[in-house]
Amino acid sequence: MPQTLRCFETTGRRGPRRGSALVTSMSTMLLVFMVGSALLSTSVQNSSRAQYDVLRARAMALAEAGAEKAIHYLRTTAPNGSTTGWRTSGRVESVPNQGTYTLVVEDGSGENQGKIIITSTGRATDGHRFVRRAVRVAILLDREDVSVWNNVIFGGVGQGGRSINGNVRIRGSVHLLGDGEDYTDVDGDGHWDAGETFTDTNGNGVWNVGEPFSDADGDGRYDAREPFVDVNGNRRSP
Repeated sequence: MPQTLRCFETTGRRGPRRGSALVTSMSTMLLVFMVGSALLSTSVQNSSRAQYDVLRARAMALAEAGAEKAIHYLRTTAPNGSTTGWRTSGRVESVPNQGTYTLVVEDGSGENQGKIIITSTGRATDGHRFVRRAVRVAILLDREDVSVWNNVIFGGVGQGGRSINGNVRIRGSVHLLGDGEDYTDVDGDGHWDAGETFTDTNGNGVWNVGEPFSDADGDGRYDAREPFVDVNGNRRSP
């Protein structure tokens, strides 16, 4: 009689775990890839943000420089040669290795009536990235007569204790040259000599022969104070 052969498959304890190492490896690689991608993305974003921060600072500096330049043009001579009434709807100037600024100078209106409005827009560029920043300034130009004759008082030195004494009202400017008081240059050295100190033995206020003194210049003799005109009456040197 024919016999039927039966085959039995015997599985050991490790049989059901075949292929688990591959799954674990792939999961680990996927996790590492995700973490690395996140770190790379954060690094790129931080680098881009830092670059834009630098561009923003440069653009603001350019805008402020443009506003100062516009004020300079208004107070002196404008690019078109005008010394009064200079206006522009968009003058572009460049700063080497920094960027450009665009100036708009116009007459104010409304609450800024009578003023000049300056709008300066700075543009900083780095590759394909650029940033704009703008400042707006409202100024009132006023010319002042600074002639020496346009003063209430014009003098060489102060008049403390003399012609002006007590409570006074001065309606205008006071111009003091500060030239100092006139003196006699006895020794011709080009400056006023205060005189060497001495002991006033007899109390007469002047040095007399025999009284001890400090020989500052070591010439063996007493040097008296050079006479001067005490304009302000303070009894001190010029």
